[in-house]
Formats: sequence, structure tokens, C-alpha cells
Amino acid sequence: MKLLPNFLELFKNSVSYKSIIVVILSIIIYIKFIKTDTTETFEDVYNDNINYIYWTGGFDSTFRICEMLINEHKTVQPLYITFNLDNSCKGLDCKNKLWLRRNKLQEINAMNNIRNKLFELFPNTVNLFLPTIYIEEDVGDTHFNQAFNHKFYSNNLWPKKRKVHQYYFLSKYADFNKIKIDTGVLGIHRNSKFYSYLNKNLIKVNNNWIIRNDYGPISYLNFPLFNRTKNMLYNKSQKYGYDVILNHTWSCWFPKKGKPCGKCPMCRERIISHPDNKTDIENNDNQNIKKDIVYLFWNGDDNSTFRLCQLLILEKTPVQTIYISNTNKYVLNNEISTMKKIRNKLITKYQYVKSLLLPTKHIKKIKIDKDINENLKTLYERQLLMKQTCYYREMAQLTRNYNKNIEVCIIKGDKLHNTVKNKLICNYGKCPINKRKIKKDLNNWYKPLSMFNYFIFPLYLLENNDIYTLARKNNFLDILQMI
Repeated sequence: MKLLPNFLELFKNSVSYKSIIVVILSIIIYIKFIKTDTTETFEDVYNDNINYIYWTGGFDSTFRICEMLINEHKTVQPLYITFNLDNSCKGLDCKNKLWLRRNKLQEINAMNNIRNKLFELFPNTVNLFLPTIYIEEDVGDTHFNQAFNHKFYSNNLWPKKRKVHQYYFLSKYADFNKIKIDTGVLGIHRNSKFYSYLNKNLIKVNNNWIIRNDYGPISYLNFPLFNRTKNMLYNKSQKYGYDVILNHTWSCWFPKKGKPCGKCPMCRERIISHPDNKTDIENNDNQNIKKDIVYLFWNGDDNSTFRLCQLLILEKTPVQTIYISNTNKYVLNNEISTMKKIRNKLITKYQYVKSLLLPTKHIKKIKIDKDINENLKTLYERQLLMKQTCYYREMAQLTRNYNKNIEVCIIKGDKLHNTVKNKLICNYGKCPINKRKIKKDLNNWYKPLSMFNYFIFPLYLLENNDIYTLARKNNFLDILQMI
């Protein structure tokens, strides 16, 4: 029994006794408090307690949103896809496509009106109905796209008359992000392969129809309205008092002058009339004239961003921004990032901007006509432009392709400003913005400037200091300071 006391006495007298105690305590502290904190973790942005749904402001998807919010008291995250779902074309290639939905403005405006009406009639939904996420680009992962393309089309579920189907993009986004997303879809033909596939693979879980096959082409899409009719939906909405909400929905794919065409499949299948669907501008008591969309070249710089703020905030005019890709990848990423931040800031600060600021058209490639190249070369040789190749060339080509006036934000001191000085239809004083463009009767020396005949120069009379002074005066200087 004396061995243990002797051992302890020997241990206490050891030089390393205190050192060992310190080491042991250090290990315990590291394991318990430090190691877990230094392990890098990543939090998934998608939440299992949130119910995701593709929303267009249409009858079906809006009904489903109301059903989840009002009947089921669920938290809802709407997703709105702004890029082309109807075919594989992009940018100018879509210009002459017949089968291409042209109702983005009406859909966005309808969604804003619906949200406002929901909060007014059902205030308990304010914390349940999350801000809409706008999806502006398709999945960019090449390897994933190739694999998914094979999986999606190998099942032969889709009509051959449509080379690209909307379900391809909807299911791909959900699959890539690994989130279950509701689709507000009725009108599935019972004799189709698609209906047979759904009828065989759907199972009902928590008042929703989900795909039982986790590895199928549309396994991340839910079909909560499966086997229901529009009349069934409307009857339920009347029972619970949200039929008024459905009256604000929009369905038409091809509106004419802001009005439903009455001919497209969505118009023919609608069981209630379309709303008047006027924009915030048109509903303004002091505004009786409908404003046309202004087209604006925008790259997130101070000049074009100032003009964007002028149009949206001061004039409350709908704007279609156009961005031409920068060949410098670093500049490209920086410009796109800046524009996204500015867009989010504008929409957060001025909610009505949601219905005015259309999704930016991103032009990545454009074929230049021979005469435009020759005119640009001549202007450079005559020292009327700084570079022989510059974005004015792409801009000129785009305005020609669109056959449309587009605003270009040059100011005093710019090389092009010095070149076009005194060569506009209206050079000085107050005159309509659309008169700030190149006049037709130019002499031979300046004749190449005719390539810019669709350019409008709204900031022609301003200097750089003027821009910041006016921004401060009109309370949007904080937007320019983001640049």
C-alpha cells in the first residue's frame, strides 16, 4: 500500500508534473471549446420549414400561394424566373421567335398587386409571405447541365413539337439546388405521357403531391394542384374569402398594348376576367397618360445609374436596361455584381420600382455589320473617337437590330460628347429627350455619325458634378455611392 503514496511523492517531485497537468488541460480545452469553432461550416440557404413555389402572378400559382398562407398557415417563398423558358434562344436571337411569352411586365405588376392585396385582407400573412426571389439566369454548371439534359429527355415525356419545354428549366433549377418546389400547374392532358407519368409516380404527403421517384427527371417538383380543376380552385377561394385575390392575377402570354390578347391558350382557359392591371404609374391620380418603356444602356457606372434613378424615382417610368458584356472578365464580374446590388437597393428602398425595372437584357455576343465597322474606323481616323473598337459599335448595332431608340449616357467632357456637340436635333435649352439625337443633315466629314442615329443622349447638358448634385438633391446619392 505504500507504493502509491511513494509513487505520488515521486511524481510530485518530478520536474514534468506541472507540465503534464498543463498539457492535459490544454487538450481538454481544445477539444471542448476550440476545435468545433475552427471547423468551417457552410449553412444551406434553403430551409426545410419554408415552402418554395414557382410564381408567375397567374391564377393557378396564386391560388396555391393563398392556400398555403391562408388555409395551411405555411411560410412561403415565391420564385419568379425572368429568363426565357420557351426555347433555347438568348438575347437578339429571340427577337423574331413567335412562341415566346411577352408578359413579364404584366406578371410582375400582377404579383405586386396580389402581394399588397393579400397583406391588406389577410395581415397575418405578412410574416409568412417572403419577398419574391427573381431568378435571372439558367444554371451555369456545364457538367450538371449535360447530365441533367440526358436525364430529362431520355424519358420521352414531352411533346416533340416543342424542342425546349418549361419543365426542363423548372426541374433543373430545383434539382441543382436540391429543393422541392411547388408548381402551380393544371391543364395537363390526361392522354399525355406526362399525365401517365405523374399518375403513376405521385404520392400525397401533407396536402401536396410529390414524386415518389427521387432520381427521376422532375423529382424535385411538387404538383399540389394535380387532378383539380380551375372551378374547384375558385370555389375554395370563395369559401375562404380569397377569390378577390385571384381577381388580380394575370394569365395572357401575348398581351397587346397591355391588354389580354384573348387568343392564347392561357386566355382561352381563364375562368374569370383579367384585371385592368394598370401599373402604379397609370393608377396615379395625376398621371392619365400611359408611359412607354424607356430602353437604357446600363453597365453600373455613375452616368447610366444616375439616369436609371431619374427614370425610376423621379419620372416613375418603366425601364428596360441593356448590358453588353465586357471582354475583360474581371470588369465583367464587377459590373454585373454592382448592377445586382443597385437593383436590390432600388427595390428595397422604393418598392414601386419592382414593377418598373424590368430584368436586364444581357447581350453577350453580337455580329457587327460591315458599314458600322467602316464608319467606326473612319471616325477613329478623323480623331472623332478614342478607339477604333469600342462599345459604341455594339450599341449602334443593337439599336439597328432592335430598330429602337436607346439612351446612351454621355456627359460633357466625354470624347463622344465633343464629337456630337451641335449635331443633335436639339442641342440646347429645354426640349424633349427624344430630340437629343443625331440630326440627319450632317456634312460629309461627320456623316459616319449616322450609325448612331438611334442613340438618345439624355445627359447631354450635364457635367459630372451636376450628376452628384442632383442625386443629393433628390435623395438617391446613396445609390450612386454603391458604385
